[in-house]
Amino acid sequence: MTDVTGFEETLSADGSTAEVTTVGPVFLSLSGTFGGGTVAIERKGTDDTWRSIAGASYTSGVDKVLNFAPKGVNKLRATLSGATTPSLRVAFQNG
Repeated sequence: MTDVTGFEETLSADGSTAEVTTVGPVFLSLSGTFGGGTVAIERKGTDDTWRSIAGASYTSGVDKVLNFAPKGVNKLRATLSGATTPSLRVAFQNG
């Protein structure tokens, strides 16, 4: 698990980034080659189950803010699936 002031990871195959802990709104950046795949941003529930965030699935680059409660603590990750030879940079930063 990584606490986020700024987190970056590059996915070069289907799979998930490391778990990151964020507080409040989060800036998300996806850039590079998706390799035909889809990235889902997921939040870990109190039961330790990962669930996709509604409206947070991407097939091309994006820079956006995920609006969470100002002091809300969230555990997030990005999961890439269906990709062929991707080189996808994933960045999370506390807003």
